[in-house]
Amino acid sequence: AVARRMHALEQRLAGMMPGSSVANAVTDDMLADLSPIDDIRATAGYRRDAAAELLRRTLVQLCEARS
Repeated sequence: AVARRMHALEQRLAGMMPGSSVANAVTDDMLADLSPIDDIRATAGYRRDAAAELLRRTLVQLCEARS
């Protein structure tokens, strides 16, 4: 497991005003660089969906903390 920067997402978020639209910036194509594994605990698809949801929640919390 290696931490990865999501350059496409960073570029999309740059300059956006904090708000609910920030979480909507996270799309499947933005997470294309992630390569989760399938194993007995979870499928790769589930892990990708979970990563997207955690990222969206984090962005919302950051926007709320800023207001």
